[in-house]
Amino acid sequence: MRENQLDDFKLEGMASGTISRSVRTYKPGIKRNTIRTQLLLHFGDQPTKVTDALRAIEGIAEGEDTQSVGTTKELLTRRIAKAAPRTQTAIQLNN
Repeated sequence: MRENQLDDFKLEGMASGTISRSVRTYKPGIKRNTIRTQLLLHFGDQPTKVTDALRAIEGIAEGEDTQSVGTTKELLTRRIAKAAPRTQTAIQLNN
């Protein structure tokens, strides 16, 4: 599904509809400046410990790019248009 081009995606059958995909990256809700300030107040003479503590809190491995931090969620959505109500026709046979 991920490899398909969704711009012109056709659904089989009588019902028409759309399929869309969205990918969002959610950053963790940690206020880094507040944590950094508190750590520097307590460990001002040990900057490497402050760096290690910040990386441990945010789950960043040493040497890893900090721009890629966050959780990626992918949502696939299928919307099908409502079909018109079916009408039944009764046929009466006279024998």
